[in-house]
Amino acid sequence: MESLDFPSLHRLTSDKIKPQIHHIYIVFRDRDFDQQPTPQTQLLSLRHKRGKVSAYLTYRSCLENYLLNADLIDKYWQEKYQEKIENPSSKWSYNNSPGIDNISEWIETSARNIQDYQAVRWSLGELLAGSSARETLKTTWTGGSGTLPNSLVLQECKISALEMINKFRQAVDTVTSEHLEIYLTNYQEKFSDEEFWNRQQYLIWFHGKDLIKQMQRQENRYPPLKQFLDWGITRININQYPDLLELKNKIESL
Repeated sequence: MESLDFPSLHRLTSDKIKPQIHHIYIVFRDRDFDQQPTPQTQLLSLRHKRGKVSAYLTYRSCLENYLLNADLIDKYWQEKYQEKIENPSSKWSYNNSPGIDNISEWIETSARNIQDYQAVRWSLGELLAGSSARETLKTTWTGGSGTLPNSLVLQECKISALEMINKFRQAVDTVTSEHLEIYLTNYQEKFSDEEFWNRQQYLIWFHGKDLIKQMQRQENRYPPLKQFLDWGITRININQYPDLLELKNKIESL
C-alpha cells in the first residue's frame, strides 16, 4: 500500500467530505491522557453512553509522538546542514547532526527527566476519567433543550435539580488526594520498569509536546524542533503505524 502523510490524510478527508449531498466526517484528535493505550497498537476511540463513536484518538499521546524518531530528526538535521554548505545565505546556524545514537540518547534522557511529571499527569487523568462530575451537573435533567419535563411545577423542578446536585457531589467525592496517591504509585512503578524503557514505551505514553519542550530545554544549542515538525509531518510514512493506517482505511471507506 502506498505511503500517505498527514497532509495527504487531510486532502483525502477533504475530498471525501463534499458538501453537495451529505456532511460526512471523522473526528480525529490527540489521545492526550483521556485513555490508556491498549496492548495492541490500534486506533482508539471515545464513545457516547449509547456506544456510538464520538471521536477517534491517536494510539500515541499526540501527533508529535509519531515524529520523535531519531532517524527522521537526523535526516532533517543533515539536510539543513547540507543546504547551509551549498547556500552561504542560509539562515541555518547549527553544526551538523551529532548522529542517530546521540539523538536517541537526547530523546530518552529528556523522557527520563519528565518521567515524574508524566506520572502525575496520568494520575490526574485517571481521577478525571473516574469522575462523572462533568456529565452529572447540567442545566436540565431532561436530556437537553427542547425536551420539557413532565411537570413544570416549581417544587417538582426543584426536586429534580436537587437530585442532580446530589449525584454531582457523589461524583466529586471520588476526586481525592488519597486516590491521587494510589494512581501515582501505580504510574511511578510502571514508568520505572526497565522494560518500559527498553521497549521505548515512553514514545507512546509520554506526551510528545511535553517531551519536545524538555528536549529543547535540555539541549538549547540544538536546532529548534518546531521547524523539524513542519518538515517531518510531510515525510512520515503512516504505513509504519497500524493506528494511522486504520484511520486512512476508515477515511477511504466514507
